[in-house]
This record gives sequence, structure tokens and C-alpha cells, in this order.
Amino acid sequence: LRTFFQFLVREGMLELNPAKLVATPRQEKKLPKHLSIEDAIRFIEAPDTSTDLGKRDRAILELMYATGVRVAELTKLNLGQIDFRNRLVRVSGKRRKERIVPFGEPALQALRDYLDVRDRFLDAAPISEREPEALFLNYQGTRITTRSPCMVGMKATRRSTSHTGIVQPGGPRSQRLSRLATRCAAGIAECARSLPSVITQRASAPWAAAALRRPRRRPYR
Repeated sequence: LRTFFQFLVREGMLELNPAKLVATPRQEKKLPKHLSIEDAIRFIEAPDTSTDLGKRDRAILELMYATGVRVAELTKLNLGQIDFRNRLVRVSGKRRKERIVPFGEPALQALRDYLDVRDRFLDAAPISEREPEALFLNYQGTRITTRSPCMVGMKATRRSTSHTGIVQPGGPRSQRLSRLATRCAAGIAECARSLPSVITQRASAPWAAAALRRPRRRPYR
């Protein structure tokens, strides 16, 4: 309608565009639907940590949950960007912008468990193709791609739905978990990025890391 009145003004049929006074309605922004706390914990704890790949997958899910990083940002992380002492990660985002994000104790422990076996991944790659600075490696010993976290999410979905009586395979909650895993490529932590930016701006403050700690959980069975 506004364009039509602009045409009439341009043709000299009207002197002013009355549509300029009409405010454009804005669509209400809503947070995306999310899992319950129990479902989210079950999803994160699904990887089998008795295996090397399971420890890596657990570290990926824990770090994504704790920091809200995008999948592309996760795959670019290097060991030097992790401050284990202060539980901080330096993330390189879009347009080469960097931010400091805190993470909690569960993510720290998962990272330490993964780093204990990380060299086994690195040894699987030819010397010329090794990337010793990369944080997360695939089974071939090279840096993971954006597809890897999505596959991790799909495996965690299948495991978390098949080992409980609460979420039945093929049921509506299982489908909801599958949709969550499929959205990994677009960012599994969209809700976390919707939080006030002060959390990342004041990442060095003691309360920032404490705010992201999760309550003590029972071990996954």
C-alpha cells in the first residue's frame, strides 16, 4: 500500500503519501520452544563416556550447552582459546568479532576427560594433515566440521530416547528431541544467545561463571 501511494505521488496524482503515517506492525519476537530441564540433561549425558568418541561427544554437548556458541564457532575453537583455570573461552564470531564466554564445572570436567584421550585422535591422522591446535578432532584425527556436532546431536537423541521410559522412540517428545538435534547446524543454543549480553560482556566477574553452573546431577545410566 505504501508503494502504491508512492507511485501516485510520483505521478502527481497526490501531493503527500498518507501511508507514511501508518506504523508498520511488528511481529512479536518469541523465544524458541525448548526442552524441559530433565530432557536437556538426559540429552547432554547421553554419550557413552566409556569410549573415546563418547568423551569427545560429551565435551561438545556440554560446551555448547554452557556457552551457547554456534556450531561454526565450536568447530573453529583451538586449545589456546580455552582458559581452564578461570573457565573462560575466547570465541571468534561473525565478522571476526571476539567475545569471552564463561562455562561451568560440568563442561570443564567433560573437557578434561576428553583431553585425556585427544592425542589418540591426533595420532590417527597423517603427520602432514594433523592440526594439533584444534580443540575438537574427528576419528580421522583432523578438525571436526559443522556436520560433526549435528551427528553428535542425532546420536544423543537416539540414545536418550531409547534408554528411558519417559521418552518413547517415535513419540512426540522423541520427535521434538530429533528436531532439536537437526537444528544443531543453525545453533543448538539459540536460547542461550537470547540472554542479556551482559553475561558475555562481564564474563570475568565471579557471578558470571556461577550463574551458569548446573545443579549436581545423577550419573546417566
